[in-house]
Amino acid sequence: MIGYLSGTLLRHANRELIIDTGGVGYVISVDARLDDTLPAPGEPLELYIYTLVREDALALYGFASWEERELFLVLTKVSGIGPRIAQSILATYTNDDLEGIVALADVKTLSKVPGIGPKTAERLIMELKAPLSRLGKVKSRLGPVAAPGSAMGDAADALGSLGFRRAEIEEVLAGLRSERFEGNLSLVIKEALRRLSR
Repeated sequence: MIGYLSGTLLRHANRELIIDTGGVGYVISVDARLDDTLPAPGEPLELYIYTLVREDALALYGFASWEERELFLVLTKVSGIGPRIAQSILATYTNDDLEGIVALADVKTLSKVPGIGPKTAERLIMELKAPLSRLGKVKSRLGPVAAPGSAMGDAADALGSLGFRRAEIEEVLAGLRSERFEGNLSLVIKEALRRLSR
């Protein structure tokens, strides 16, 4: 099982690339957003990899971060969602975007992804709630403005459990900190909820 590759980009086209690692060229499939940010051929490249093994095929899928790889795996476990549609979702929405879509049960927004209709979007939202919640607990995107153990950190955890996106929480808490709210947890949560509900 290959989980990571580092080497030289030989070529890429149509969301497929070849990376040379020690004289061996690996063909890797990537989503459209990553494809647009690849360096020029001959430049170094490193990717996290998911290896898909089937009876009739062996395919490698590349990701810029471990979090994207994990989200890809979560998506492909949903009934009816294969690697291509999972890549389309990752190319359209960031991890934080998807967390917000699921939290708000926003079928319309998710249906904008090519290959996903309203019924599939509804099923995705239902089946992604628990896995995305687990991923959110494992990763932490909060900076020093919401350090664990502080009033801001405790407030961030409380707001996250209510379904607000981490990016929204950070932005609001940064503003509250600049206004010297950080010493009072109940006041921080109350004011943050007021601002997030606007």
